[in-house]
Amino acid sequence: MAATDLQSPTPIDPSSLKNKAQITPQPTTTPTTSSMKLRVNPTGEGANVSLSRQVFNKDDFNKSVKTGFTQLVSTQDPSFFDINLATIEDFFTLYDKFFYEIPKEGDTNSHTFLITESSEFVNFNPNQEEIEALLEEITDLREENLELRQELVQTIQSVQDFKDGAE
Repeated sequence: MAATDLQSPTPIDPSSLKNKAQITPQPTTTPTTSSMKLRVNPTGEGANVSLSRQVFNKDDFNKSVKTGFTQLVSTQDPSFFDINLATIEDFFTLYDKFFYEIPKEGDTNSHTFLITESSEFVNFNPNQEEIEALLEEITDLREENLELRQELVQTIQSVQDFKDGAE
């Protein structure tokens, strides 16, 4: 690049660059462009560099442009819960979370309540085979008891008849 292609620079004191008032534009709601030229070498030798940048008011920029990460992590408001959108997976996630906080016993909202309701729904009784065997044994014992009572009544009747005939 030829020296004639560059604009003639205005020398800038490097110590003045630390003063933000000279670099930062006045607050504005629209972007502004500021340009400055500085000499690379204080002796005047070398190339001239032209710098320009577009500056926004920080408060106005933050109001109009979202600067947070919203697509990498989705976070919901924890106070928001729509029961109509809940899934079975949501139920079991909450169940696992609150497992030790749920009371063991109670008429409602307890482990006992959940077991009773679910058992009734699926017609589940873990001791059903044992219960059926015991009910069958009770039936057999009742029949045997009835037979023994009938035999006892007959024996008593025979003894009574024998006494009445011996007299």
